[in-house]
Amino acid sequence: MKENFLTFIKSRRTIRKYKEGRIVPSQTIKDILDAGRSCQSAHNMQPWKFVVIRKKSVINRIVMMSLKKSKHLHIGFNILLKEASSVIAQSPLLIAVYNTKPISKKFSNLGYQYKRLCGLYEVQSIAAAIQNMSLAASYVKLGLAWLGIMLFCEKEINAILCEQNDLMALLSVGYSNESPKPTRRKRIEEISDYI
Repeated sequence: MKENFLTFIKSRRTIRKYKEGRIVPSQTIKDILDAGRSCQSAHNMQPWKFVVIRKKSVINRIVMMSLKKSKHLHIGFNILLKEASSVIAQSPLLIAVYNTKPISKKFSNLGYQYKRLCGLYEVQSIAAAIQNMSLAASYVKLGLAWLGIMLFCEKEINAILCEQNDLMALLSVGYSNESPKPTRRKRIEEISDYI
């Protein structure tokens, strides 16, 4: 069991190309969201909110907006945003992941040090939720890309989605139309110390 689970984790790939015309069933979407909400969170505050975007007209608005925004970013970042726009354009489904900031709000009066720590708790919790969703998508043979570069477009995406929470990521989801090779990983000896 342990070996199979580790093999599965190692087999997960970021998928940026999706099969055209294949719709992700509603129950599958719910299963992915359920995997996200099932992760651990700081003090069980569950700071996430997921906005599922299936309307092609809304997806197209995000694509057009992000292409326009890319023209105003520094070199390198503009290329990454254009690439993300291309991924989004062919995606049948997007999930916008938000931070509702329940911990930050609860302890905001205690000063900067506490507020900063609470914010980190929330980000860690949401990252765990996204990782669970990524693994769940892979488990049901879906591809998923975690598009953090879209944070450059937070204000515009929030306007399109009528959302006021803090955007943490935009996930593109669909049936894979590619088979990426494994990327190089640092050796365990490079990234760990034993004391």
